[in-house]
Amino acid sequence: MFPGYIFLKTKENIDNVTLQLLKDTKNVVKILNSYKDPIPLCCNQLDLIKPLLNPNFKAELSNVNFNKDDKIVVINGPLKELEGQIIKVDKRKQRVTVQIEMYNKVHKINFSYIDISK
Repeated sequence: MFPGYIFLKTKENIDNVTLQLLKDTKNVVKILNSYKDPIPLCCNQLDLIKPLLNPNFKAELSNVNFNKDDKIVVINGPLKELEGQIIKVDKRKQRVTVQIEMYNKVHKINFSYIDISK
């Protein structure tokens, strides 16, 4: 779900030496939303991604009947209670592609019908 991202848990702000080590790491292009300083996740953002970072986490299946442009709410899984708009429906596979705003960006995420509700 977060390919190419590195999440760091710290007890305080990252010092300049550590920040420079991160920037000098091969293939690190930029620090999230900034070219200078990391931006900490606020509490609700952290709570949202914690289950996804657990190596034992298993995503459950989703549920719903939908049409393009329907507004939905995720009812199962780690993104539970997030709202979005359907941009594509695959009735044969019973899956939808939904635009959801997270972390000030719009993400396109696929869900099974059983994981969403209108």
